[in-house]
Amino acid sequence: MGVLPVAAELGLPSAGDGRVEPVVGSAVDVALARQAVAVRRGDAAGFLAEVAPGAVGRQARVFRGLRALEAEVGFRRREAWVDPGAVRRYGAGAVTFRVSLRYAVTGLPPAVADLGYTYVVRGGVARLVDVNRLDAVLKSNRQPWDVAELEVVRRSGVVVLVDRGQRARGERIAAVTAQAAQVVDRLWPGPLQKIPLVVALKNPTVLTTLPATLPGQEPIRIQPMHSARPDGRPVGGWVVVEPSDSVPSLAEVVHGLTHLAAVKMGDEAPRWLAEGLAAYAANLVRPVEVVARERAAVAKAVRGRVERLPRDDEFGTTESYRVSWLAVELMVRAVGVGSVTRFYLQVARRGYSEFARARMMQEYAGITAGDLVVNLRGPAA
Repeated sequence: MGVLPVAAELGLPSAGDGRVEPVVGSAVDVALARQAVAVRRGDAAGFLAEVAPGAVGRQARVFRGLRALEAEVGFRRREAWVDPGAVRRYGAGAVTFRVSLRYAVTGLPPAVADLGYTYVVRGGVARLVDVNRLDAVLKSNRQPWDVAELEVVRRSGVVVLVDRGQRARGERIAAVTAQAAQVVDRLWPGPLQKIPLVVALKNPTVLTTLPATLPGQEPIRIQPMHSARPDGRPVGGWVVVEPSDSVPSLAEVVHGLTHLAAVKMGDEAPRWLAEGLAAYAANLVRPVEVVARERAAVAKAVRGRVERLPRDDEFGTTESYRVSWLAVELMVRAVGVGSVTRFYLQVARRGYSEFARARMMQEYAGITAGDLVVNLRGPAA
């Protein structure tokens, strides 16, 4: 109960007990089912039939985006929220719900996203009057179809989302991504996301404030698509290009897709392994002489100073990324890239403690963190 006064002081809705009059719940369920059917049929008028004028523009954009993505969708009513502000604004019949949007794109299993919908129910009919009431508390309405009119580019097993009118840029990004996907596939055969979904929108809020697998300021970040299962294990991920007019380089996209390859495995892998492997992959497509100069400079800078591999919470410094790269390069030279990726697969799923990580590293890669540190400190680096 402690959260309720705080939320009230901020003017925000608060999570309720989920109880609602049966006639209200039934009316909302019918409205949600009709919208899902309308998306499937391409029926824009049906999707907007019970949407109030103030929400029509935004909901029309959502409909167009879901259709452009060829998404399979379903909506499910979750708990009702205590929302006095909605009652003051829309009247005594107003009720706010958390709604789960279940969506499946490009053959991936269904993922879920939270929505906050406010309805006014009268005469057994639910009219959608507001879609933003829970944004501040659920961090909702950040999916691509929420923030922009989408142009969808499909090419060579890649799907790219850009703003309407940006198709030429989308085509260039798709070409680079298709090339990068081949590099990552050769490096790491296994449970990959076969069709990368690239989001290259100008709106900086797209897919933000969602749990990130690897937070950080990188040109490309991965945001997971969470499943409806209790553990929320991702079914795939979005490849989000930071807002820009440019097209990311091949090396940047390879780096990003290497992170994407692991998104469904789990998030227990040590970050030095994740970042080091992504850097190793990216360097495969950079000029050999440039990489050699950087390797020599980094090895000289860290030689004699490395006491251990970087911890997961230490990636605010450039040195942590550099040490991770050299560590993974050493592993690849010592045991082969296949052993490194096999270790990654296992540790991402089951590396819940330092003891477990160390045991699996020895078992699947035949090397220890201590071996890497010794070599990073000495001439072998």
